[in-house]
Amino acid sequence: MPEGPDLAVHPGSRHHTLLTSNEPPEDTDTVFIQSVISECDGRLAYLEDEILKLQDQLKQLEEERQSLLLYRTQNIAILSPVRRIPTEILNDIFWWTLPPIRDDSNLDRSRFDFRNSPWLLTHISPRWRAISIATPSLWSRIVVDYAEIHRTSISQCHTPSTADYLSLVRAQIQRSPRLKIHFYAFPDMDSRPQIQMFELLSQHCSRWEELSLGLASKIPLSLTALRDRLPSLRRLWLQWDEPESVQSLLDCFRAASSLVEVGVFDECHHVPFLLPAPQLTRYELTGPWSTHERILQGAPNLVEAHIDIASDPEISSDTLIELQHLRRLYISAPEILSVLKAPALEELAVSLYTGEGPSYLERLRGFVDRSLCPLRRICHRGVPETHTTIQILKTFPSLTELVMIMHDAGSEVSTLISALRPGESTVVAPQLQSLLLGFEVHDTPDWAAYFDMLKARWEAKNCTLKHAALITRGNSSPDSLILDGLLALRQEGLDFILPENDSESLGFINAWLYGTTWN
Repeated sequence: MPEGPDLAVHPGSRHHTLLTSNEPPEDTDTVFIQSVISECDGRLAYLEDEILKLQDQLKQLEEERQSLLLYRTQNIAILSPVRRIPTEILNDIFWWTLPPIRDDSNLDRSRFDFRNSPWLLTHISPRWRAISIATPSLWSRIVVDYAEIHRTSISQCHTPSTADYLSLVRAQIQRSPRLKIHFYAFPDMDSRPQIQMFELLSQHCSRWEELSLGLASKIPLSLTALRDRLPSLRRLWLQWDEPESVQSLLDCFRAASSLVEVGVFDECHHVPFLLPAPQLTRYELTGPWSTHERILQGAPNLVEAHIDIASDPEISSDTLIELQHLRRLYISAPEILSVLKAPALEELAVSLYTGEGPSYLERLRGFVDRSLCPLRRICHRGVPETHTTIQILKTFPSLTELVMIMHDAGSEVSTLISALRPGESTVVAPQLQSLLLGFEVHDTPDWAAYFDMLKARWEAKNCTLKHAALITRGNSSPDSLILDGLLALRQEGLDFILPENDSESLGFINAWLYGTTWN
């Protein structure tokens, strides 16, 4: 082992002078300095060799440590409570891992991606695989959206194999005796694989409990084969792009003996179709008034209805339409109230436009007087007219829930918030237990004014506020001070909702308007 030079250089020595100055060395100095450098080189070579040996040893030790850590973790996993979760609880947990049908954060829902549940669950462990395969509810929902498939194939420059899709769908069909089918054709893709897929699904139509069907005129699906073969179908959603795509649809669902919920989107084409109206308990339709009238007159058992009138100049009926069991109703035009009688109605949602307030209030009075209904919830969508809203709250003291879905946060919203704030001597609608506000565009009200109003109603002794919500779009959120105040109200007991994302916001608004939900 070579010795290194003595690093201690004595002050006053010639070596010290050379180290601490820029003085040039003499010839005799050069010989000495060269000997010092040689001693350093020998010692450095030895040290580098020793370091390499130690690095190799350290690497071996680290590799051994990593292997032991992995082995230890694997053994700890054996003792994990997850391995002992009862099967019935795992079933519930697995169900909650299913991705939503339509969600901006999950655009590959139709790709049968093995990174998604339920397919992912079959690759975790033999037990999870056995449980997931034996749980029909995980496999009952089959979503095939060819518009999404088309977008994915373009973005990835890869067209998926029809045979692979058919094979995966067959596997799902085998694993569930009840099926919930979501099939959406797309005219810009080859029709043959779409027809093949629908034919495969149709072979098992007697097991369908739900069907959401999007038709395209260039994709000739055989719907006549469904006629009289849908004994289990309970929920149905239909939409199409052209009238030619639905000619065979007209009566193929008429004999569906279990059908109780129907939704149809027919905004422009006004295609006539037949449904088992007497047994329906819920329907949603975007279409002409004539179609709505025909369904309403033949559906005495409706409990919920979403009536969206498309391009109709006049709403009228030869006879008053009486719906004895209707409890929840959305209408896109206040005129519809003039032709209805609903003695059991509890919740009403109405779309309003600027200037419609006075006539709407008159129609609402007539409807309630005629129906003698226990109306407790009112929802206004569109442009809020504060005067009309306050008049309604004063006219109908039975109202305990107010829902406002607004297109913008203009001055009228500020006026409404100000009107709802308790004064020193008066309070508008002290009976309100729920106050729910939402925006369909990327806009929000004055957060401070909203919080002050909410806090004042919560603290007022003669107010009964229990539930509140503010539904916004985009990245709008209150500052930290307002947010802390809202959270404090929640801690005190107020049931307050502030969604975290647009998807959640849209879900709330859809529910307030009694729209179709599938998840």
